[in-house]
Amino acid sequence: MLGPSLLLAALMCALPALVLGQDTAPQIEPVTPWSNEQLTVEMIEHVLAVLHTESDRNLARDLDGHHLTQRLTAARFELLNSKLPGRESRQALLAIADEAAFLDLPPADQLDLPAPDRAAQGRMVSRAAAFVATTVSRMPDFTATRTTTRFQDAYVMRSIEKHLIAVEGFRFIDRHEVTAVYRDGQEVDQSPKATRPEENTNKQSGLHSWGEFGPMLGVVVADILKGKIGWSHWEQTGDGTAAVFQFAVQADKSSYIVRYCCVLKDGRSSEFTSTPAYHGEIALDPATGAVLRIMLKTDLSPDVVDLRRADLAVNYKRIDIGGRSYILPTRSISLWKTPIVVAINDVVFDHYHQFRGEMRIVPPDGGEQPQ
Repeated sequence: MLGPSLLLAALMCALPALVLGQDTAPQIEPVTPWSNEQLTVEMIEHVLAVLHTESDRNLARDLDGHHLTQRLTAARFELLNSKLPGRESRQALLAIADEAAFLDLPPADQLDLPAPDRAAQGRMVSRAAAFVATTVSRMPDFTATRTTTRFQDAYVMRSIEKHLIAVEGFRFIDRHEVTAVYRDGQEVDQSPKATRPEENTNKQSGLHSWGEFGPMLGVVVADILKGKIGWSHWEQTGDGTAAVFQFAVQADKSSYIVRYCCVLKDGRSSEFTSTPAYHGEIALDPATGAVLRIMLKTDLSPDVVDLRRADLAVNYKRIDIGGRSYILPTRSISLWKTPIVVAINDVVFDHYHQFRGEMRIVPPDGGEQPQ
């Protein structure tokens, strides 16, 4: 496994490892695995091209502990993902890409177009406000499949060719699927089915994301109009060219609710709820004001709670439901960080269908829904 990796020695950083000799106690020896390496998008593309002959498991191990310094576009991610040999390496790439969802694109992926003048920028933001106001109120009743993949960072020891290598990186926790029902402006999840459920796993733990189908957009866009917003750049999306704005919302103007379970207070475990300041980006269709992507990073105070990050990114695209086109989420990424853990929830939304009153919700395993 290490043979191909040594071709990338220029990208590697030294990390102590325990060497197990036959007649001696473990000793610390410096080696050069590429752990905790900071990679640009161009570098990870090169890395995966060089290591394309690796087995699925070995390639996943090679990706462990890496961190991108730039965001992957959906198109780049899909291309890289399609070339990976199996499930484990795809999970490793997904975790790396999700962690980077809150970073800037590489300059090469930002369209080299002139910035619109201030009047044009104002019209785009006004269209976005009108779009959100009308879209959320006119959303049809529908069902969608919500598939959540959870990752958590871990510090583990791995045996590699008689070496024990300390590797820090995200590990796959589980994946579960529910049928989400959106009806009368309310969302309800039905019928969870986990692919690797641990008996003591509580899927309500961690950061609780909410309102991706519309309500969250209404809250955030209303906050943005009370905060600060400014031009950032143009970028290409699956629905065309997007106008990207940066924004910042102060705590006294924030209505965005962060819910996190759980924190210890006075010796008891309880849910943490806050409406913090936050900042981020919003990508708009310049002609219609449709929101194509939103990313927000909360500004939490470590003096209040041991929650250092509670960030959310959501991608939207046009989806046909009942013969009409709506802007709906296709993926959301929530990331939270405490002093001891960084965790990610990657959520994919698909299989949208119009919901009618006579429909019966059938669980993903085909069983009957309790009445």
